[in-house]
Amino acid sequence: MLHRPLEFAKDGHFVFKTPDPIPISSVDQGLAGLLTLALSVLGLAAPAQAAKVPSWKIEVIVYLYTDLTYQDAVSSHRLVGSLVPDEVANIKNSSAGFVNSDIPALTSGTEHPTLRVKSVSRPLDSQTLTADNFGGFTPAPWTTTADQDPGYDSYIVFWQSFGWDWGPMKSDNIAHAGGLTWGRGTSPTFSAIQMPELAYAGRNVLKHEWGHAITFYYDARGTAPKPMVDNHQPDTSVNCHTHNGYLHIDETASNPVPNSIYNNGSGFTHDYYSGVTAQASNPSHCIGITPAAWLSGGPVTKR
Repeated sequence: MLHRPLEFAKDGHFVFKTPDPIPISSVDQGLAGLLTLALSVLGLAAPAQAAKVPSWKIEVIVYLYTDLTYQDAVSSHRLVGSLVPDEVANIKNSSAGFVNSDIPALTSGTEHPTLRVKSVSRPLDSQTLTADNFGGFTPAPWTTTADQDPGYDSYIVFWQSFGWDWGPMKSDNIAHAGGLTWGRGTSPTFSAIQMPELAYAGRNVLKHEWGHAITFYYDARGTAPKPMVDNHQPDTSVNCHTHNGYLHIDETASNPVPNSIYNNGSGFTHDYYSGVTAQASNPSHCIGITPAAWLSGGPVTKR
């Protein structure tokens, strides 16, 4: 597991930051110069340094409260909900584990993002929640713009969709989709995840929704092989080197299953994050996010 220092930003939000690279000492620089000189005398070229893959900058936005008043065909509603401290801790820990451990593993060590987590106390309401096209509600890229700090490649929103409805006087969940990710071309990516889905699926929901984000982005950018991977179709996908299919199992943190859908070391999500999956109908044509695609960077950190 890769550990990153936890700092506080000026606004009091948590910042998970990758340490700056250790500078080469003057001694090392002198040795490097002598090596280059020796190779030059021998008529040999100095070894080329590998290009550095840009680190995606990810901001997780946590909405602590929900207070939505709306009317449907049956009655008027006012859904009030909030995230309890244990749920906020789960979001922070899950986000850190996803960014610091899962993404580097899923990309076969290619991508190492940075993470910032911020909390918003202003409730989500009728101005910031919109229809999710499944009969429920969700935060959206255009309704939460004010809370998206500039300079990030990717935004992930967590919110409380479950609460007490003071209209019919009963508990309810106003989100009818566990997670949603918008195709935004080459603009910063945006995903929204309801808290009950994180409680149910764990970090798998982050792997899935961010998988949508990166496949949408790199397809729009044109730096990933065509066709774009559909991460709802593991059953029609294979590894492009072995031509073997995947186990259609959603593993859990306590029960990892190699070659399953969400396993960090092998399986469907690993393979399309690493650019080595393929459609079963064309099993030798590797698709997904290749190292060359990762090298082109994200919406903000692009080369």
